Amino acid sequence: MLQDKYRRIERPIGLGDVTHGMVINARATINGLEECKYTNVSYVFAPDGDFEKALGEHVVHRFGMPREWLRQYEHLLRKHLQPLQIIRNPAFSMWDALVVKKLTINEDEMKNLVGEALRSGYLQIPESIINGVYRQGMTMQEYLRENATILAEKLNQKRPRHSPDQPLSPFIATMKRTPFPSQAHVIQGLFNTLKYENSVITSADMGTGKSIQAIGVAHVLHETRKQNNAKRGTAVLLSAPGITIPKWVKKEIGGTVHAKTEIIQSSEDALRLLRKIRKGYKPSGLEFWLVSIDRAKLDYEPYFAGVWKRLKGRKYDFAWHCPECSRPLERYDKDLLEMVPLGWGECAEGAPPEISDIHDALQTHTLQPNGLPKGFDVKWRRSQRVNECTHEDCCSRLWRPANKNRGETRNKARVNISRVLKKAKKFFDLLIVDEVHQCKADGSGRGDALHQLVGAAKKNLLLTGTLVNGKSTSIKEILWRTDAKALLAQGFDRNTGMVQWAGRYGKIKEVVTIKEVDDGWVTRQKRVPQQPTEEPGIAPQLTAQYLLHKAAFLELPDIGLPLVELKEIPIFITMDDAHGWEYRVLHENLQKECKLRATLGIKGAWSKFIPATINYADAPHLGAYVEFGACVGDEQGTKIQAPVFPKDYYHAKERKLVEIVQQELAEGRGCVIYNNYTGAYQMNERIQTVLKAHGIDSVILDEPNPDKRQERIDEFAEQGKKVIICNLKMVEVGLDLLHWPTIIFYQLNYEVLAVRQAGRRAWRIGQDRECRVFYLVYNGTQQMGQFLKIMAARGHAMMVEGRLDKSSLAQYARDSQSALASDLANCFAGSDVADAWTRLAAKDIEGVETVKEADFKRLLQQRMKALANETRRLCGLPPIEEMQEEAQTQEVTKAEVIDLQAAKEKRKTFVQQGEQLDLFDLYDIKVVELKPSQQKKKVANGQLAFDFGF
Repeated sequence: MLQDKYRRIERPIGLGDVTHGMVINARATINGLEECKYTNVSYVFAPDGDFEKALGEHVVHRFGMPREWLRQYEHLLRKHLQPLQIIRNPAFSMWDALVVKKLTINEDEMKNLVGEALRSGYLQIPESIINGVYRQGMTMQEYLRENATILAEKLNQKRPRHSPDQPLSPFIATMKRTPFPSQAHVIQGLFNTLKYENSVITSADMGTGKSIQAIGVAHVLHETRKQNNAKRGTAVLLSAPGITIPKWVKKEIGGTVHAKTEIIQSSEDALRLLRKIRKGYKPSGLEFWLVSIDRAKLDYEPYFAGVWKRLKGRKYDFAWHCPECSRPLERYDKDLLEMVPLGWGECAEGAPPEISDIHDALQTHTLQPNGLPKGFDVKWRRSQRVNECTHEDCCSRLWRPANKNRGETRNKARVNISRVLKKAKKFFDLLIVDEVHQCKADGSGRGDALHQLVGAAKKNLLLTGTLVNGKSTSIKEILWRTDAKALLAQGFDRNTGMVQWAGRYGKIKEVVTIKEVDDGWVTRQKRVPQQPTEEPGIAPQLTAQYLLHKAAFLELPDIGLPLVELKEIPIFITMDDAHGWEYRVLHENLQKECKLRATLGIKGAWSKFIPATINYADAPHLGAYVEFGACVGDEQGTKIQAPVFPKDYYHAKERKLVEIVQQELAEGRGCVIYNNYTGAYQMNERIQTVLKAHGIDSVILDEPNPDKRQERIDEFAEQGKKVIICNLKMVEVGLDLLHWPTIIFYQLNYEVLAVRQAGRRAWRIGQDRECRVFYLVYNGTQQMGQFLKIMAARGHAMMVEGRLDKSSLAQYARDSQSALASDLANCFAGSDVADAWTRLAAKDIEGVETVKEADFKRLLQQRMKALANETRRLCGLPPIEEMQEEAQTQEVTKAEVIDLQAAKEKRKTFVQQGEQLDLFDLYDIKVVELKPSQQKKKVANGQLAFDFGF
């Protein structure tokens, strides 16, 4: 044990600063809650002396074995257990009963032991009154289908919070838009679950109406509270990407319910609302406050408070001093082995002010309190900041908000909106977080904003179309920020790292490098383990423990609406000979150098590999130049480069792109072309140049303001622009690209969530053209490794979503070939990979009814009417046909649409007469302002245009 690594466990005691800590072996597991480090050896602790239980818990958590045999595992593993000597301190009686044993076994050995125990009769499967059907070789889907009736009976005994055979709240059908039956059931299920859980999740396919589900929950919550004579209305805080806020206000909330909406756009708005709440404000009805998650995360602009002045007794030496104690700030110098004054570069970038400038500022009284001349432009360091005074008896904070009046910033002062709203002390009845997967990163600004906003509301509803990205850790931080209690119950805490979490719920890849070490007399092998990394893979245990009881999963097939056909077409392209030769030389040289540096333990050894290889394939006119700094054995550093090709050389992938765009334009179809490297590499501009050289007009979507991005897209549609080029992250969430039914991924992104979201921007309810998604990939390059990685992650994500079972996953998750930086030999793929992607894409929309363009509109109108009537029936309200007859008797729908104003007045009158239950109010008529030549055109009765957008 002494040769193993050790780790520290700390637990706070009470509310003070006292912490109980212990140092344990890295392989130790206490009562099954602390995971071992993925080796065959672990040390099992039983503090209360009940080792049988402690070992059973460890086996259940580590190997996923049944809990029913928990007390039998010790006898089963007796040959694999070794008692350890315990040296006790008599002063600590809490460890008197402690039992510790060493367990040596791997997963295969454990499975074999259990199998033998079952065959011998030592372990027996508990008897069940339900007799299921199982045949050798059955897949999970086949097993579920075969036993559907039995499983349904078993589930009925669990008393679900809502099931499709239960009635719906009538309030669901009193909204302006009537949800479809599946959406209505989700609304009811989420509403019921909020009675028991503080946090619920709706993970719904793109285009299934997450917004109407969320607004529906808020509406039912409000109407139920009103029915119960609540003393105030319902306050809802809605956080979403800034790009979707205008859509939420106008189309989603305004088009679905009668509610007051207000956008929190600045710190002043948040502070104004907080003051209003503290004065006793109560909402009178259903009220929404909307805030962009990107605005909510912003904090004050930091400014360093240290004073730059001369060191005492040293005429020409300056250093940073503490503004409180006035002593020089210090750092430890590893070379001198002592504390030295903090220099300019430890806190600021660039060069310090000249001594003469400081003297001049002193003479002219323009020297600022921080010791810098007035007007001196300083840029503070963003990383490795010195946050507190380095003297233990002071510890003053060294960063403060920048002051505009002093010329320290051009921006007006601001505070963190999310922290301001948290001070409202649960004023909001419901928090809705749209696209919550964007808050998944540990230590991110969005993640912190989510954590603060959750504290501002009594309940929270999380919306996402892609709950996980194929890795278990992609949901860890979301769960921690919204349901920490559940994680604490499983032995996790805020210090739980990626490796420990993925070890239990995911898949860990640990690389061990074997080196030959010469000790003089003998040569032996030395094992050097590298940092473990997570691979795509999610254990069903994660879904069962954290999601099934609080998450609603809605897929496109559940809606019951037909969609136009969707085709995903991967195209693997072979490089031209000269281009391919230069690429291979670059790839192999970079691979060799990066492997060497990774072996030496240099951080970021692979950081330059992917951008260089991906972009030399796509932009050979830029060449490639990668410079590595000096390291052990390479004092001068290394430079690897590839030659520049002429700008007028259009390589194979560019030629294929032009061919596809020309074909699509010939059919009258708009195209969107996605890139990933659009900054320094300027891929957008390059593609535009290539298209222009071939007579194709295009525009680049580069609107930096997310609030105006949809507006810019609408302008492109009005102008008749047929080809748009943009970074795929620009349209990842919230935007509709209905006018451009062809999407071309010229470059991909390793974030499978971004790829899946961006690929569905055109295939949505309201689209009546066949949708095509092309993936252009250079075969034999890192782009193919990237493609295989995405396919694996997509497969694992679909498994969590229930679209794929584990038995079918292997054909898509080619993990051995899809390392982040692939060997050149693993970057080649044949038609079987393209076929696998096509099959995976088909499973992603399996069950969705797709219709050809010619029949789509007619079938859609019939189906929408039938689904709306079904929802109204479930809610106990009359069908639409009866309302239409009533409307015709009033002779309102026989009128002509003369102009916009007349239509608005007519709708207003009809809404008042119908009391929110009429045909107009249900479907929210889409009134289009007519051109002068069309103003006298009559609209036949029953042929009005309705807006069913989500």
